[in-house]
Amino acid sequence: MRIPPEVWRLGCWQSAEPSGPLRTSFPIPPVELLLQEPDVLHEYVRRAGVIGWLNRQQFEELWVSLLGVFGASTGQDLVRGDEEARAVAQCVAVVVHALTAVVVQTMCLPVPGQANISRPIHHSRYKKEIIIITTVL
Repeated sequence: MRIPPEVWRLGCWQSAEPSGPLRTSFPIPPVELLLQEPDVLHEYVRRAGVIGWLNRQQFEELWVSLLGVFGASTGQDLVRGDEEARAVAQCVAVVVHALTAVVVQTMCLPVPGQANISRPIHHSRYKKEIIIITTVL
């Protein structure tokens, strides 16, 4: 469900085989595709933020795919033009935002990773003062 429709429309990922008990799980899109198509990256990040994850494996796949995009975009030592450098910088900003959102989603209860039913944990810095009220006779 986290695979954007643009991936299927581009036709470069037709060999992906579904897995899982209901054959509804697909592997993560290749890092090269996410870097070459910023719209696909934006949609992938948006879907990951809305849908979240259900188990540790999905969390790790999401985390590794985002780190892969981040590492591939910053690890290239090629001389780039201004337009390509701006596109890579935009991709890096999107990935950093997504990684931050994933970390914040891990701190939600009752179900981490499910933003639609969970809320962030909140601990107040201020302790409530307990005032003992006595009556004077």
